[in-house]
Amino acid sequence: MPNGAARAATNAGSLSAEELEGIEASYWYGTDPDEEEDDQLVGTTLNETYAVKRILGEGGMGRVYEAQHTRIASKRFAVKALHPEFARRKDVLVRFQREVEAAASITSPHVVGVYDVGETTDGRPYLVSELLEGQEFGDYLDAVGRMPIGAAVRIVRQVCKALISAHDKGVVHRDIKPENVFLVGDSALPTAKVLDFGISRLEGQAGNTLTKTGMVMGTPSYMAPEQARGMRVDHRADIYATGAILYRALTGKMPFDRADSTATLAAVLTEEPERPRALVPSLPEDLEMVIQRAMARDPDNRYQSIAELDAALAAYDEEPLAAVDVTEVSMTGKRPRLPSAATLITADRERIVRGARPQLVVLSVVAGAALVGALVVVVGAVLRLIRAGANPTVTATEALVVGLVVAVGLATPVALLVRHVKRSAWDNTAKVIEVVASVRDPVLVGLAASGCLAVLLRLLESVVLRTAVGISWPVWDLMVPLVGVAAAAGTHFWRRVGSEQLRSMGNPAGTILLALGGAAVVIVVVALAAVRTVDGGEAVAEDDDSDETTAATDDDDDDEPKTAKSAALLKTRANAAGSIPKPTQASYPLYDKMKFEVKRRNAKGALNLLDQILRIDGAAGHDRDLRPAIMKLAQRSFIAPGESQTRMIVLLTSGLGSAGPDIMFELMVTAGGSKAATYSTRTLKDEGVRSTATPGMRIAYDLRHAKGCDEAKKLFSRVIKDGDHRALRELKRLQSCRNNKRCCSGRDPDLKKTIAAVLARQ
Repeated sequence: MPNGAARAATNAGSLSAEELEGIEASYWYGTDPDEEEDDQLVGTTLNETYAVKRILGEGGMGRVYEAQHTRIASKRFAVKALHPEFARRKDVLVRFQREVEAAASITSPHVVGVYDVGETTDGRPYLVSELLEGQEFGDYLDAVGRMPIGAAVRIVRQVCKALISAHDKGVVHRDIKPENVFLVGDSALPTAKVLDFGISRLEGQAGNTLTKTGMVMGTPSYMAPEQARGMRVDHRADIYATGAILYRALTGKMPFDRADSTATLAAVLTEEPERPRALVPSLPEDLEMVIQRAMARDPDNRYQSIAELDAALAAYDEEPLAAVDVTEVSMTGKRPRLPSAATLITADRERIVRGARPQLVVLSVVAGAALVGALVVVVGAVLRLIRAGANPTVTATEALVVGLVVAVGLATPVALLVRHVKRSAWDNTAKVIEVVASVRDPVLVGLAASGCLAVLLRLLESVVLRTAVGISWPVWDLMVPLVGVAAAAGTHFWRRVGSEQLRSMGNPAGTILLALGGAAVVIVVVALAAVRTVDGGEAVAEDDDSDETTAATDDDDDDEPKTAKSAALLKTRANAAGSIPKPTQASYPLYDKMKFEVKRRNAKGALNLLDQILRIDGAAGHDRDLRPAIMKLAQRSFIAPGESQTRMIVLLTSGLGSAGPDIMFELMVTAGGSKAATYSTRTLKDEGVRSTATPGMRIAYDLRHAKGCDEAKKLFSRVIKDGDHRALRELKRLQSCRNNKRCCSGRDPDLKKTIAAVLARQ
């Protein structure tokens, strides 16, 4: 082992990544008689105070000597003098003087003392420092491998205290490593001394003539990434290096240990050190997190002061037994320990650390499920809006396709995100906690905003407007997810960008902005609901069971004959009781009153009016003026199971007579995707039901389900006899499609003849 005093005084501080091995190889220790005989300083007295006795060692920057105080013989010092080539550079001399003064200004029992500075007779600058006797921390670690937690933390905290004093003076070491930490005193409870403050700065400013020590300063294995890039560094580079020392002490391995300095630098720049618990599974997760946070690649993610790192390590510090009062020792010989504040804080921090990864998994699953669901709902709402209300719901096939498209579309981004998190953060507890902190609030706020808006909409539709099925309006389906996404994005912006600026506005700023945002959403929701209520919108609503439901007409109406004359009179009657407000009741015929109730989404009232109309004229379902209202009423009645749906089924299958199957056919053709269309399609498969329909509907249905042109041609004679606009629509479908076995050529003479015949009958 080299002489400890010599190594402590000889250490040159920062070393080049390229020439680390060469510089280290140039160190020699002990006394060489030939060298001492040739050295001009040995045997001289510096500043009439320091008698140079012998050479202790030599490094890339200078030579170190042992000196004795001329007036106090028991005082010994280490004197370091620069090599002559450095002494000829004025900028080096100025920098040397300034850095020595900075190091001398640091007062700490854990910093090697610097006592004096001067020049030799040949003009070389020298400094006088404390002469240490003990063991270099690096040599100790090489001997023991890894240390117990308490002992390692105790030494590293002493390094922290040294750096606290240095940073308070504005001095950044920039080459913290085990070789620059010296252990003195009792070997069981040693005192750590940090060496070579300021020397690295000297080398960093020395210019191109100092290529022996390199332009990238520091020791690669303990070097912060920004330092390895050659960037300007601050005190946080020392925090990184201190964390790296603790990593080495607790795991027995350097964070980055490659075959040469270049490979080590590349690893520092591009990789994360192996997870400490992967090397030592018994290491507490909380302590692992402290190390990983101190060694964060981004300086902003590290502890922002060395004092923070020191406080984080306090709970793991090994308390010297000698410091405990003997009265505290129990009869069993065990020392009672009460939980200290640091211990309690560590226990709480340990819970946070242990829960970080499960929280990240849960938040990711919840956020992913919410995102998939939101996208499916939004796409479905867009489809419904594009249909302009014709199809109030998406079909099962459409829902399946949309779900698959969204899932496939998100699969690759999600896989890449998971891979990125696994590679860059999962093994780093500090990063996992950081990711959880950045994700948790946006996810929770987004879900809360969507949930609150959903509750508001239900309150508005069910209680205020009393149209509960209006909650299915596609606009609401668009708005709820978008508000959630906006809230999550706003929270993320607040955390990452706006928090500092908004904080300067005062504590109420966040509350005020939150209140304004919530008020804006409420105003928009109420306005949209009002617009939808006024114009009928595209929404559908369930039965309105209020007292405004239309009542039956007078008993005398039941005795009126069901004739065409009575149907004509029907449109002029306005004295029947109903849900129309009294001022307008007399001006609305029953047809118009029913249309009005349909527009109001009052299904029950509209059904009551339709019953009255059918009691007067059972063939009213064939009236082209009334049929659109009946079809719209059917779609709305089928939105949800209930009385209205049951009554509409009865009307379609029997109450409307032959008009019922006709209306179901129109629903099947024009309202695909709605529940009414689905029911109609299923019901019309029954030939018995179709047999009650009009001839025009039956031939149109058969044409629609013909399996090819030849089969369709067999129906042309019936089409010419019974076909109407519905058959004509099916014929044009046969004529217009291309390259399809179900189609006929547009020039087919039989098809053209049949179309002409139907047109002539119109």
